[in-house]
Amino acid sequence: MKPVIGVLGNLSTVEDGAVTHAFVNQSYIEAVEKAGGIPLVFPVGTDWKSTAHLLERVDGLLVTGGLDVHPFYYDEEPYQELGAILPNMDLFHIEAIRKAVEMQMPILGICRGAQVMNVAFGGTLFQDLNHIPTMVLKHQQAGSRTLGMHYVEIEEGSQLRKLIGARVMVNSMHHQSIKEISPDFRVVAKASDGVVEAIERKEYGFCMGVQWHPEEMIRVSSAMKPIFQSFVNATRTENIGGK
Repeated sequence: MKPVIGVLGNLSTVEDGAVTHAFVNQSYIEAVEKAGGIPLVFPVGTDWKSTAHLLERVDGLLVTGGLDVHPFYYDEEPYQELGAILPNMDLFHIEAIRKAVEMQMPILGICRGAQVMNVAFGGTLFQDLNHIPTMVLKHQQAGSRTLGMHYVEIEEGSQLRKLIGARVMVNSMHHQSIKEISPDFRVVAKASDGVVEAIERKEYGFCMGVQWHPEEMIRVSSAMKPIFQSFVNATRTENIGGK
């Protein structure tokens, strides 16, 4: 049977906050399917027992991108540049990630997903890239999300380097970034201006976070497909806590 991948949903508000939509971008669904998995979207809820029940029925967890992470969760106050936040969604994602790690489940985090993985285990974020003195590259690209914007250098010995090589072009759509890395993770890729681009959990099977959006790039190129393929394959061999 194909492995089932839990895809963490997001929330957005419209009409001055009067209406809230639950959603997940279609590109995540397509990427999981192309890699041989069955996506199962987790709606953002307040009943943690229900979410834990869902995790017991999947083989891997995909942590999607989205809004800024509330700085409350890494002991900072909000700076002027902080964007839209939804603390309940932050908590939902943090608790889901922690439970998945407890279950030794393969995990892939994308953009905000990588950031919240870091925060879930004691790491911190730059609330805006302008707070990084060395930041010079364009990290919020205009135009198609499928196109690469800048290069990242990937550490030797990392899982990511084995999958996509030492230096690759990636897209870029973020204004926050990892600052202090969680003691449970290590940085495995950076942009030339020092912005953290990928992390991996220490002494774990597959637990990776990338700052770019490979799910968008694989719509036009197969270069990023190994990330999703390795993630889905890991659910077949490493997951000891899921269904």
